[in-house]
Amino acid sequence: MAVNNVSDINIPILLGKTLECQEMSPDLSKTFHLLITGMSGCGKSTMIHNLICKLISYVSANEVRLILADPKIVDMSIYNGIPHLLIPVLTNPKKINNALSWLASESTYRLNLFANMGVRNINEYNLKALDKIQHIVFIYDGYLHDQIDVNSILLNLLSEGRQTGIHIILSSYDLQKIKGLISYFPSYVCFQSNGKMRIHGIDDGDLFRLPVGEFYYLDQYLRRAIRLTTPDISFQSHIEVVKKYIPQGIAKEDNRKFNSGCVSKERDMYFEEAGRFIIEKDKASIGMLQRLFEIGFNRATDIMEQLAGAGLVGPEVGTKPREVLMTLEDFMKYLNEE
Repeated sequence: MAVNNVSDINIPILLGKTLECQEMSPDLSKTFHLLITGMSGCGKSTMIHNLICKLISYVSANEVRLILADPKIVDMSIYNGIPHLLIPVLTNPKKINNALSWLASESTYRLNLFANMGVRNINEYNLKALDKIQHIVFIYDGYLHDQIDVNSILLNLLSEGRQTGIHIILSSYDLQKIKGLISYFPSYVCFQSNGKMRIHGIDDGDLFRLPVGEFYYLDQYLRRAIRLTTPDISFQSHIEVVKKYIPQGIAKEDNRKFNSGCVSKERDMYFEEAGRFIIEKDKASIGMLQRLFEIGFNRATDIMEQLAGAGLVGPEVGTKPREVLMTLEDFMKYLNEE
């Protein structure tokens, strides 16, 4: 789907169907974040696959990018290669935490960007800016952290997401691990529980009696929780949907550029200036390039990968700045030899 105006987009996420078989697909750009809870084996992962497939089928990678965290390792690997994916699916807890730290930095960067332009949120910014920024949806299936620093980062992202266009979808079977975060989620999905749930507006007894695949949904636009059923779509059906986006034509090229570290054939106009700046500062990060040129994350990432391909900077190492490998003399020699 071509994008002409990303200032006010619809990000549908398929949750399920009512007892009258009406599809329930809330707009994440309006509900902002989603908490999915319930006992293991009740349908949480199936729901996540359903909503991802709905999202990538409806919204282009120019509008929305995904970061997927899958500590269970096997569930989300099918999405590696889709153009919507900002980085390959995360399975290592340390890399997941690093991604959260980067999201926190990106959120702060966006708020400063909005303040400098005199706008309040991503929609107003994209109406005015030439280099528009995308919504980012971070989906974490199986969240179990009770680390204070990780929960603190999530809390900030949940608080700022309304303005910055960074959305959190969190799945967890143990609400005790995230009890400090629950009140910051404006929408909830609650599958069958063991009677220890504490979600405002949803009765513990009703949750305990739910059959597998059924759940209650509540958000700020509803007066009461709605009982729904998760479509029991097979894993193979999800794979067939994903295959449409991997690895053909433009989608394949777009994903190589942003995810696998390959360098696009055409250099960005800021390539040489970025190289000089990084050598002068003796450190390199995507955020530096965003601030220097007032550009979006994707373009800054592309420039950094072009610099890495030229041998000016080293590989990415977590959230630390990349190592600068060339002197200015080396860089000029490289440019003259091209």
